[in-house]
Amino acid sequence: ISGRAAIFERKNLLPAPSFHVDLILDASASLLAIESDIAIEAYILAKSLENNGIRNRILSYQTVEDTTVVTILKDDDDPCDMKQIFRYKAMGWNRDGLFFKAYPTLLDGKAPQLSIVLTDANPSDFKPLAGKGLRPGKAYSDKPALEDTVRYLDALARKNVKILALLNSDHVDNADTLFRHRFVKIQKIEQIAHV
Repeated sequence: ISGRAAIFERKNLLPAPSFHVDLILDASASLLAIESDIAIEAYILAKSLENNGIRNRILSYQTVEDTTVVTILKDDDDPCDMKQIFRYKAMGWNRDGLFFKAYPTLLDGKAPQLSIVLTDANPSDFKPLAGKGLRPGKAYSDKPALEDTVRYLDALARKNVKILALLNSDHVDNADTLFRHRFVKIQKIEQIAHV
């Protein structure tokens, strides 16, 4: 019986599933000390996804002056190229709320099945949030920054965008506020495979 292919083998003639993952890298200056670790983590994840036939894209974001800059380090159909991914550069601030507010425009009408954020979960900017009327603006850090970011993460969740986080810092309370237990803390690169 072991030689009968009809019983023990099945050919799958269907194309690979159209599963899609976005890897989103926080590129604020607070991550400068572990910049290469984050690039390595992103490369490992992207290469693993590619090896399993899962399309993926890598974005990084940072706030410079009044602008949140989004860089596409790897697009969906690009092969996983270490040189491209290692263009990741940490600098500036991170007004996370602005990135997540703009994120739907980067989705071209269809959300990925999963978005994974590599972050320190510490949104901050030296420019304050604009105040209403004559009120002075609040500093974009601590509770106001977290509330701003949560507002846009919640809006994405209502659009069925699933966001998880890999935490590269000790800001576990912030990560819990932002991602509500949908995060894993990584202390060293070797943990990526286990996580």
